[in-house]
Amino acid sequence: MAESKISGDLPLILYTDTVNITANKNGVVMNFMQKFRGTKRIISRIGMSREHAREVVEELAKLMIMTEDKGKTSKELN
Repeated sequence: MAESKISGDLPLILYTDTVNITANKNGVVMNFMQKFRGTKRIISRIGMSREHAREVVEELAKLMIMTEDKGKTSKELN
């Protein structure tokens, strides 16, 4: 994966505890949600191509394996 730089005007990190994912032949949409007063509210919607979704899954799987039970963060691994 290419190295990236974080912009100074990047918004705060939003915590999510629920995700709803839909897909069709054109792509994938992920609705990230928070539980709030007994309901789930969408806090972010991300759409991408099916190809990019596969890449995201692969990178997330690698990161989860590398950091599993090691007490390390991705930043410490780089």
